[in-house]
Amino acid sequence: KMKEKYANILKYFGEDDGMPSNEFFGTMNKFCSAFETTQEQHNQMEIARIKEEKKQAAHRAKEEKKLAARKAKEAKEAQKLEAKKAMEAEAAPILEIPLEQKVAEVEKEEKSPEMREVTGPAAAAMARHRKSKNKAPPMGGIANMAAAAA
Repeated sequence: KMKEKYANILKYFGEDDGMPSNEFFGTMNKFCSAFETTQEQHNQMEIARIKEEKKQAAHRAKEEKKLAARKAKEAKEAQKLEAKKAMEAEAAPILEIPLEQKVAEVEKEEKSPEMREVTGPAAAAMARHRKSKNKAPPMGGIANMAAAAA
């Protein structure tokens, strides 16, 4: 009965019916050992691959974060530059007008009927200043003018 079962096993694995049992089981043992070794190697390679993928994903995320920060910084700098250009564009017409012309415009505005009438000590100080030959306020500035008007 044992020989019959052994013959069925040989037939199942496609071996010759006359193969000795020690040779067959030796071959099976080598196969099983090689299979286990290969399976362990495969598992280790799979673990290493997964670790490498995680490492690369973390590196990509870090690089994307750096890139986003760099783009945000560049956008902020561009926004500052645009604001500076806008301010310069607004200031350009003012800066292009000669000082004498600007003073004349201010004096013209002061004489215009839309300007309110200045009364009291400030009016007296302004009148004295206009009568003086100096274009600048007297030394001591507004405090001296206010004291003189009082």
